[in-house]
Amino acid sequence: MPRESPSCLALRVGNAENINVIYENDRWRVHASITSLGRTCPACGTEALVVHDWRVSTVLDAPHIDTPVQLCIRRPRYICRSCGQMHSPRLSGTVDHRVTERFVEYVQRHMLEYESMKQFAKFVGIQQQSLARLILSIADQTKESLKPPIWLGIHHFILRERCHFVLTDLYLGRAIDFVPAGTLQLTQLRERLARYSSCAPLLVIVPVDATTISLVRKLFPEAQMFVPIETFGQHLGDMLAMAASARWSRKGCRGMPSPDDVYQVAHTCKHEMDARQRSRLNKGIASGHPFWLGHAAKDRLLDGVRMAPMSFLGVANDWYQDLTTDQMVVFTGLLAELRAMKSLDVYPARIPVVIDSIRSLAALRQTLSKKRNFTDEILCALLLTASDLYTKPEISRKLKWAQPYWRNEVLLGLPLIPVVGGFLQSAINMLYSVELQHHCDQWRSAAR
Repeated sequence: MPRESPSCLALRVGNAENINVIYENDRWRVHASITSLGRTCPACGTEALVVHDWRVSTVLDAPHIDTPVQLCIRRPRYICRSCGQMHSPRLSGTVDHRVTERFVEYVQRHMLEYESMKQFAKFVGIQQQSLARLILSIADQTKESLKPPIWLGIHHFILRERCHFVLTDLYLGRAIDFVPAGTLQLTQLRERLARYSSCAPLLVIVPVDATTISLVRKLFPEAQMFVPIETFGQHLGDMLAMAASARWSRKGCRGMPSPDDVYQVAHTCKHEMDARQRSRLNKGIASGHPFWLGHAAKDRLLDGVRMAPMSFLGVANDWYQDLTTDQMVVFTGLLAELRAMKSLDVYPARIPVVIDSIRSLAALRQTLSKKRNFTDEILCALLLTASDLYTKPEISRKLKWAQPYWRNEVLLGLPLIPVVGGFLQSAINMLYSVELQHHCDQWRSAAR
């Protein structure tokens, strides 16, 4: 429990009086009252308003340091003696007297950080159905008003054990549409995506789902497509949890986690565990229980894909050959899924790094468009800052003029995120197009 109430929460009710901030029931409550309506009736314009009674309404606000916030607003209800209508003053920045604009913004930006709507609803302090209605209203308000996204995200979101689609604008970092689960889900998804065909996105993030990937590739054949490594790990965890429920739980072997813990354990990587959980994992591996061995195998594959995502199919093939018979049965369909992904030019990626790289490249393009003189040293610094990535030796050698200034580890060809070469090559092409006062002919001839 916090020792003292943060004064910043009092600023969230700017036009209110009698503000009191308290912490109770694992959440912040900001109590305040508003009486700023006056005596003029908004309906008929006469000065005939009188106080009828007082009501307390609860308005949800954006969480403060991972803690839900409720605004408990005491306000009068006025009645007009002339027309008989009832009126109440409204807190500024609220949406339908139930949530604040800050809360809506928070939902748009953070909902995809959680695996299910149940977890997210509990975190922000709202009922699941209320959160679902809010997301649908957000989608209805934004899908017609916003421009087609240049970087589109398609994400799975779980509500009551049903899988829904959430579409996001990755550049703005917010949800823009919501496709509920149902028999017509793919048809609705196709219709929503078809609206972007006139201005097709350059980059699309897709879930680990062959049907969805094929649909998106047909609609946007030129787009770069990636599967987040986090989603890839989620898919492996689903396979492991399903096998634990169907196969290994019936063996009654000592060391198997309880059915309630299986899903959570299967989706937790070793580096995310605390000391007690790591100790339990090590004991489970030592006991030879197939669930814990499968958990360790899952982590090995994720580590390999993070280190070499461009050759992820080769990494997965080598990894699969080292599995036991029990583990092969669990991950039997994985290689087929990965082959299908590779055939459609879809690769796992650390999405935040990819997005940052694209933004850096856009900033570099803007910088180079200005009429300035760039020395070799400045150009190399701009390129390194823009990509901030390692790459393969054959790409770095194209900039022979930059090798004296290049970091040594770049020439080692250390493995990195996907399409690093694509980002770097785009930057190199831009550098080729820049008119330089110094050494222009020299580095262009060296790059051929």
